[in-house]
Parts: sequence; structure tokens; C-alpha cells
Amino acid sequence: TAAGVPADKVIAAHGNFDTCHILTGPNAGGEVPPDEVRAALAEGGEGWRGLRERYGGLVKPAIVMFGECLPARFFRCQQGDFREC
Repeated sequence: TAAGVPADKVIAAHGNFDTCHILTGPNAGGEVPPDEVRAALAEGGEGWRGLRERYGGLVKPAIVMFGECLPARFFRCQQGDFREC
């Protein structure tokens, strides 16, 4: 990680931009390069529409949005990690 903490010690409870996936359409579940998604975000609506056309579905970074569940790893590690704190 940028902070020097080993990746296996970090739980991105609200996600991050490390991975991005296609959510809908025939390619759902496929990965999209994060840098491409960041560039599309900077372009605004045209960028997101371009991603949708290029990948055949909506694309989203692995960020937890309001109403979505936290990552499963958060719940798997929660009890043991709190005991070790």
C-alpha cells in the first residue's frame, strides 16, 4: 500500500479503486483497468457513456455505495481483528 502497510493487513471496508468491473450486460463481471475508469470519471458523462459502449455495460470501481453491503472480508476479519487490537 502507499502507507507501507502489507495489503493482507488492510481491509478496504468501503472499497477502493484498485479494481473495477462491468456490472451489467453480456460482459458482466469482467475487469476494466482502473486508470481507464479514473480517466472516464475525469471526463464526466461522456467518459462514462464511452466506457459503457466500449465494455457493453455499466462499469464501477470496487467502491461500496450507499445501500450496498460491505465486503465479505470485512465481516470475516472483524471479530478476530478486534480481539487482537
